[in-house]
Amino acid sequence: MFRGDDQPLRFLRLRRYARHDVAELEAPTCPKQLSILMQGWTGTSAVSPAAPEGFAGLNTAFLISKDNPLDWLVTHARYHREAHGLQALIVMDNGSRSYGLDDIRAALAPVGLQKLLVLDVPFKYGPVGKKPYRRTEKYMQTALFNVLRLRFLAQARAILNCDVDELIVTRGGSVFDAAVTSRIGFVQIAGHWVYPAPGGDGPFSHLDHSHTAQPPKPCPPKWCLAPSKRLGGFSWDIHGMERLPFLRRRTHAGLSFVHCRSLTTGWKSLKRDQVPQDTVPDPDAEIAAEILRRIC
Repeated sequence: MFRGDDQPLRFLRLRRYARHDVAELEAPTCPKQLSILMQGWTGTSAVSPAAPEGFAGLNTAFLISKDNPLDWLVTHARYHREAHGLQALIVMDNGSRSYGLDDIRAALAPVGLQKLLVLDVPFKYGPVGKKPYRRTEKYMQTALFNVLRLRFLAQARAILNCDVDELIVTRGGSVFDAAVTSRIGFVQIAGHWVYPAPGGDGPFSHLDHSHTAQPPKPCPPKWCLAPSKRLGGFSWDIHGMERLPFLRRRTHAGLSFVHCRSLTTGWKSLKRDQVPQDTVPDPDAEIAAEILRRIC
């Protein structure tokens, strides 16, 4: 049984996804508190009202971060503002201990975005799966992505999913414009790993990542979506839209991303600190570097 502010709510339907479910309830007005009664157990939660107006019409990106150096966040935001016209950013801080939410806001304020939202999400990331199940766990990320979708981003112009160690490279227009002008309002972006030059010694920055393997080692794709268009109602997954796996075969020819291997705090793998010696200069990294040199 579901109750809102102690009043019964009518259950409409349950949407099931790979890592989460969405229950739809009918209420005459938005309650302040939701209760779930199940087999003698009761769970309660405050209800957060939807707030899409703050991002209406804006080119918006979002990312999850924990204890990443603040200058990485600043460089990431400045790069995508300069290269793609980023206007709004949501940072979900996953329990950083090196600084607080106000420190993130203060560091990013000079970037000059029209909208900046820093959220406190101190939840456990969870274990990393082993092959062949690697990249299938990610429960926290998927849940948070869809909270953003439902609560904040329904009216954004376009939304970019891009981590702090990833830079979207363009040989033409903005990634946001590409999503908006796409027939389905969605672009998938292929990426590959980049590394510091052989012999480099950390700590490293985005700009230090100038080389790649030969041939380049690909990464799972990232995406940009215009929520007002055909795919706006689909559930978001880490590397695409859930239940639409065929989209992974459709990457945008004019866009790519570089994934900076040694831009890491070491939480996932200490191997990322190791600089390979058999790499070559990367053309996409050089395109990104031209912008990074202007803004850093």
